[in-house]
Amino acid sequence: MFRCSVRLIKGLTQITWLQEQPVLPNLLYRRSVPAAYLPSRALRVTWPCAEEVKDFSLTNPSWSPNMRNLYNKYMELSQQESWKRLPSYNATATHLIEQYPDSAKPQVTTRLFTRNLDVEDLGFEYVMFYNQAEQRTVCSFQAGPYLESPIGFAHGGAIAAIVDTTSGACTICTVGKVKTANLNINYRSPITLGSTVEVQCRVDKIEGRKIFLSTEIRSVNSQVLHAEATALFIQMKMSE
Repeated sequence: MFRCSVRLIKGLTQITWLQEQPVLPNLLYRRSVPAAYLPSRALRVTWPCAEEVKDFSLTNPSWSPNMRNLYNKYMELSQQESWKRLPSYNATATHLIEQYPDSAKPQVTTRLFTRNLDVEDLGFEYVMFYNQAEQRTVCSFQAGPYLESPIGFAHGGAIAAIVDTTSGACTICTVGKVKTANLNINYRSPITLGSTVEVQCRVDKIEGRKIFLSTEIRSVNSQVLHAEATALFIQMKMSE
């Protein structure tokens, strides 16, 4: 009982100390979470300012040679109109920014989970291409060091995120607005941090509002199967 009381007092002391600490100025970001949602100044976090629209699916210096080779391969195929590169911005609203007149552009304060870092080469580096005739999407994915699992490979949750992102993009390009209903993944071989893999996703069948897809993640030379997955997406109603 005495030990528990001591721990409680220490905990309260630490919380009080945190509350008294000034918040360091954040030079990278300009938009803060509303103070009403925060228990103390020291715990305040900031969201990246997403006013400047940037296409993250274009090459950058952090891309490995394999990433660049896959990018160039599908860019050449896109010249034949069989594949189309999918732009990838940092927030959902920025994908629709061109649909708004200048006077009505939305204030963007959110970030897509896979685009939540401004610094390249740390998290999700990827570019996707879509084939309308085949209802298929391919994603070139490079796992950065911030996606590490406890044993030095890409975290299983990060792999699931890129599978869901690729599947979702494939479904949206095929039928429009959707939501994930089920995602089932079998992990076959770990993905080394910094390596490039190819995520291949296709629509298997469509039953009413249900869209069934299958996905494989393979090494660049296709010799290693890293993961395979199936997914079910539901086409959303106009009112949703």
